[in-house]
Amino acid sequence: MSPLRNLAVFGCIALSLAGCNDKKINVTIPMGAVLYAKLYHLGDPALGTVLPTEYRAGGAGKVDYDFSQVLAGGDCALGIPLEWNNSMKKHVAATATLSCDGVEQRELKGYVVDKDGKEGLDGVALGGVVSFVVTESVSVK
Repeated sequence: MSPLRNLAVFGCIALSLAGCNDKKINVTIPMGAVLYAKLYHLGDPALGTVLPTEYRAGGAGKVDYDFSQVLAGGDCALGIPLEWNNSMKKHVAATATLSCDGVEQRELKGYVVDKDGKEGLDGVALGGVVSFVVTESVSVK
């Protein structure tokens, strides 16, 4: 092969590899899992970066499930439309939207909990961490 042709082949290979995404996400978020998001925007919805955590499946022989590390590594964000509940005197949510680089947005059903695991939040602040409990399993691809 001529040097020019070698360079052309090498260039094509380099360009094709540049388009590869080794952070491809393919996980299932199980029912009962808790996603933690550090808030960077207070609005409708409140937006936060997904933090890496561990989920332990219930029952005998608990198993670590590291989906949140994959989500955190995939630059995922959680949008939570918080509403004020007058009877509870807390912020509540019934859904959240998960968005990650290179993946379609996914709506998650669930609710927010405070540090004691009770539904609802007394208050929210920039830089604060919000816990969202997922009530239906969902696949993120």
